[in-house]
Amino acid sequence: MTSTFVYDEYNSSSHFTDGKLSDGAYLATGVYLSIVAICATFGNILVLAVILRERKLRAKPHNMLIVNLAIADLGISFFGYPLTTISGFYGRWIFSQLACSVTGFFSFFLSMGSMNTLMCVSVYRYIMVCDSAKKKYLSLANTKYVIVGVWAHALFWTGLPLLGWGGYKLEPFGTSCSLDWANRAYSNITYLLCTIIVCYLIHVIIIGKCYYRIVITTRQLKLWENNSNRNLQTMSDVLWIHRVTTDKQVTIMCFALVTSFLIIWTPYAIVCLLYVIFPDIPVSLTTIPTMFCKAGCLMNPIIYFATNGKFRDVCRHLYCCCLYRKVENGIVP
Repeated sequence: MTSTFVYDEYNSSSHFTDGKLSDGAYLATGVYLSIVAICATFGNILVLAVILRERKLRAKPHNMLIVNLAIADLGISFFGYPLTTISGFYGRWIFSQLACSVTGFFSFFLSMGSMNTLMCVSVYRYIMVCDSAKKKYLSLANTKYVIVGVWAHALFWTGLPLLGWGGYKLEPFGTSCSLDWANRAYSNITYLLCTIIVCYLIHVIIIGKCYYRIVITTRQLKLWENNSNRNLQTMSDVLWIHRVTTDKQVTIMCFALVTSFLIIWTPYAIVCLLYVIFPDIPVSLTTIPTMFCKAGCLMNPIIYFATNGKFRDVCRHLYCCCLYRKVENGIVP
């Protein structure tokens, strides 16, 4: 009885008691998040199994970024979804304020790690395609430092609300926790605006610049290939063209990853910015972008499988090996 009273008291003191979804809508969010969490968990475990199992894939620095991305997405499934999913089935947040803060922190921390990793993937592809002189810096050892930097930045920025600048509260629809977008205090508003700039706009600018240069470079390469009078000046030109051509699938995959990031997170960023300026936005309008961006950890494994033939081949090989072992042991599926 005491714990239930605490939970109800927290819900009643929330900023969002006036805005409620229908029972059917809450049930839909619970079912939706359950499906996303299960599929995302399976997909990201498969990604980790494929890359970590194959020595050739492990040896490529950009694949270590993909591993880091899969770990972040897997963490979101474990730490970001459970309490929100359960609350969706109940139609209200049934846990304590501390649980809300912890869930909000881990969701933001892991999502921030995922965003930072995608930005690094874009920079890696830019160097591979457009600035081959710096390719020597893309070693496995340096990539480990990059990954440490990814998580250090994420921890610093998402930990600030726990120290008093900003905060974590229930989102408008009342079953998920995130940054406190409703608090009109000056310190909170400044944190939210800085978050939109540091955690979204800067990422978009860097990603956009990288892929703009990649597009320009690949167009120049295509024009060169169509030129009957083409000639290569040095062996480095030969190696560069071979690398750009053979890594075309990887570039397409990385482009799809960051495009998915922009499509998924842009509506949420816009709605959050609007909510800071116009706090009377309908609850339903804030719910859809939130649910949409929660599918981000599911999209990445789908993109790997859809755009990378090598990844599909290793998946088939892994499945065939597992099937062979089952048949060999007398376990026929």
